[in-house]
Amino acid sequence: YLYEEENKKLFILLHRYPSSLHDYLRDHMAEVTIDKSIQIVLDITRVVAHMHNYELVHRDIKAQNILLEDYQVFLADFGTCQHGTENSTVIGARPLAPELTVDSNHDFTYQGSGADVYALGVLMYVVAPKPIYYPITQAITQAHIDTLVNIPNSYITLMRRCLLTEAKSRPKASVVVSELEMIADQIANSKPCLKCFDRLRYARCVPCRHKTLCNICFNEMQRLATPEKPPKCVLCRQLIADTMEDSDSNTYMP
Repeated sequence: YLYEEENKKLFILLHRYPSSLHDYLRDHMAEVTIDKSIQIVLDITRVVAHMHNYELVHRDIKAQNILLEDYQVFLADFGTCQHGTENSTVIGARPLAPELTVDSNHDFTYQGSGADVYALGVLMYVVAPKPIYYPITQAITQAHIDTLVNIPNSYITLMRRCLLTEAKSRPKASVVVSELEMIADQIANSKPCLKCFDRLRYARCVPCRHKTLCNICFNEMQRLATPEKPPKCVLCRQLIADTMEDSDSNTYMP
């Protein structure tokens, strides 16, 4: 930086990043994997959690305000940032947190940290693997979530919690960091699907406790199942009554 004493002006030189996350997803959405999605959200959430520790809220977290260089993401545009979690100015991009909408019953104050967490939930959906990228301007619905395939249930559940209507029911950013770290470990330790060998294994069969298939192959097996031919584990051929998720990468867990 440079400060001109005579003119009382402060000049700050910032690094120029080649792309925004919005531009990257628009051009490369089909190449995004779930582990890359988690890392993007985790890096941004760590920044937000650090800000919240000092009672700073960003208030405009979105793909356009996240810069990208060498697959490293950087949160930008702190012009909307404010000190103090109590806010009264409605600001940010759609979809807004429910407490910021015109038809909400808020008293013109809201918890900025809760609105930031809602924006993180939107970001989790935006960066999740999908065939094409399209900016989200409306509230994320079950129909949106149903389009996501081969995504860990733990990721979907956390995203839903961040998007809860009641701000006080949403997790703190620090909790989101901890849970994303656990999900990242779960993905890192996963093995390839025993049917397609392209995607990671999704969930463990119950009661046999074998983890064998990705979400897509498992859903296809369920779709083709009939009362005469119910779904069976591809390893032991035992009937599948249910599935469960865990971070254990072993094919069998006693």
